[in-house]
Amino acid sequence: MVGSAGNAPARRFRFCLTTPDLQSGNRNTSLLSLEFRVKSLECSDSMKHRNLQLRTKQFALEVIKFCESLPKDETSRILARQLLRSGTSVGANYRAVCRAKSKVDFISKFKTVLKEADESGFWIELLLDAGKTNTKEATPLLREAGELTAISMASVNTARAKSATA
Repeated sequence: MVGSAGNAPARRFRFCLTTPDLQSGNRNTSLLSLEFRVKSLECSDSMKHRNLQLRTKQFALEVIKFCESLPKDETSRILARQLLRSGTSVGANYRAVCRAKSKVDFISKFKTVLKEADESGFWIELLLDAGKTNTKEATPLLREAGELTAISMASVNTARAKSATA
């Protein structure tokens, strides 16, 4: 289980990825489905806050390594640049979340983390579908992008619910 916060209810998220069938060489697609059960995280717990800061920074470093391993053609360079922007932005924006000055600021900044993590997943999927990388290299990064998206969504929803009752 990724993250937990007190007795907040777990939410289930499903992300689907269509990739070229690399084993047969056909352009048929196979479906890789990732499912996550997530309890929301909050920055008020300093241990979880620090763990997610480290995790988002590690994600950025893995994105950098992944992008450097891509082919050097024009398409790969353009898509890698997009992935580098969104993937490294996740960690930078999460740091901003933890310095939010209000609940509204917290939600707004976490929505940016959500957007960037989801966008990172999109660029990885596009690189896979274009045949610029293989499933073995991309799946761990795609899984982490999905998990960070799910954590962010759960945190935004929890923060909204708490601000509505306050």
